[in-house]
Amino acid sequence: MAPKVVSPFEEFIPWAIRPLAKRLLRSSKKTKATTNNTTTRESFLSNPFLKFFSPSTTTKENSSFNLNVTKEFYKFSKLEDISVEYLLLICKDFTPYELISLAGTCKRLRELLMSDDASVQSIWRNSRLQHMRYLQLPPPYLLTEQEYIGLTMMERGCQFCGKRKNWVRVYWRYQVRSCYECYKPRFVSGKAPQNKNSTPETTTYLADLKNREAADRKQLRVTISQRKKRLTDILHELESETIEEDGCENLRLFKYDPKLLRQCPSYNAEWRLYDQPFTNGDESKLRKLMENEYRVLVEKLYYQSQESQELQESQ
Repeated sequence: MAPKVVSPFEEFIPWAIRPLAKRLLRSSKKTKATTNNTTTRESFLSNPFLKFFSPSTTTKENSSFNLNVTKEFYKFSKLEDISVEYLLLICKDFTPYELISLAGTCKRLRELLMSDDASVQSIWRNSRLQHMRYLQLPPPYLLTEQEYIGLTMMERGCQFCGKRKNWVRVYWRYQVRSCYECYKPRFVSGKAPQNKNSTPETTTYLADLKNREAADRKQLRVTISQRKKRLTDILHELESETIEEDGCENLRLFKYDPKLLRQCPSYNAEWRLYDQPFTNGDESKLRKLMENEYRVLVEKLYYQSQESQELQESQ
């Protein structure tokens, strides 16, 4: 029986990380067009990404190629053994929201992603600079990247009462996200500290506060325009919805009346919350509320028309 031929990929890459290795070690289209399908051992070992996936630190001598191959990296077969180096490769294109969701999957990932290690901080920093347009300034004094990003998530509401109100904002002097009702008794009184961590209010510190407040104002203007645009889009989408009935195939019957839709209390309430971000969860809740309120308004009009007809008949 002939011995089993082992490919270089199977020889050097542990099975647990082969899906990730295939993604990084795949050849380009030009290379595929000019070379054969069979990958030689020498060309495989010349790949610069191989050092990230070698399972051990042993040296092999190959007589056919005369190569001294040093296999070095960190092998893991369980999620508990994952290293920061793998996270740097996996999470390089993640958004801050995806990193927070990933940190909530298990205890090990939370310990890694929420640590103040320099390499972990670089993951969060790159994600913030790449995906958060109005959060390009570095974190304030004694604040990690995770705390900095979490502090600016307005959709979480006030840190004290937990409610989402239209006056929630970040007070950079005290590094809190609060509504004014919770901020006033805690920080406006005479017993309140001068600032967070009693930082000396130098010229650089005051200039940094002004820059952060200016960036918040820019973000607020964008938030207002995006919220209004999304609300109008939802209204137009509901107005354009049609229904199909038997015998009316050639007619376009609209599901909602535009005038009644604009009378829905939930739509008007969301429009007044102009400076709050509008998330996907808010959109789904608004659609359900508007459908229920529209049904109530239609029933109310129906009963009113019935009462008016009864009055006319009685007269």
